[in-house]
Amino acid sequence: MAIIQIGSTLPSTSPPTRIAEEYALIDCLSGGRLVAGFPTGLPTDATISNGVVPVEQRERYREALQLVLKAWQAREVFAWNGKHYQLPMVNLWPRPIQQPHPPIWIPGSGSATTVEFVVERDDCFCHLSYFGAKNETLGDYYWDTVAQRGRDANPYRLGFLQLIGVSESDAAAEEYAPHVEYFFRKLLYTPQYYQAIPGYQDHAIPRRHLGRRMGRPLVAGTAAGPSPRRR
Repeated sequence: MAIIQIGSTLPSTSPPTRIAEEYALIDCLSGGRLVAGFPTGLPTDATISNGVVPVEQRERYREALQLVLKAWQAREVFAWNGKHYQLPMVNLWPRPIQQPHPPIWIPGSGSATTVEFVVERDDCFCHLSYFGAKNETLGDYYWDTVAQRGRDANPYRLGFLQLIGVSESDAAAEEYAPHVEYFFRKLLYTPQYYQAIPGYQDHAIPRRHLGRRMGRPLVAGTAAGPSPRRR
């Protein structure tokens, strides 16, 4: 059985090699069963709690992921002189059993940019949807992107989060209903000044949301025309 960690946020951890070591240790202790999750993270965590500049969060994430992957595979000490991380001597111990690295799953909840990044890397995308398959739209965009980029339509490319209550009887399972309702009615609602900090989202994300509200997709290279002016 795989051990799936989804996961520790790289932009909020400095240096990200700490996560690389923790994940590698899990992989070693489990005999090579780790699936490594690397979320971009919420702006509340990165910006408010850890002082990350919002416009730098995604590029910090991508650089940190490159650093982790190199640290997992390097056989010699190396220096990392990136834009956001400068480490004179990277010497990871232990390295993961799975080589060149454990399977990577990248979760997302609404970002078109994350979808495109995952497809480009050929990793598994994990859709964190708390609203059920009927309200699913990001998964559709994911499969469209897979087709456009010429990737194979392997169903294991996509993971889908669905909360399920399991018990010995319906009555026993329904005892958890107040707690589930509290989660959906209270904990999923985040003020916009926390959830949508200016600079966190790049151009592709609001572009996709705008297209959905207008009832038609806004694909790369196109734009919605201006509304006719009333005279």
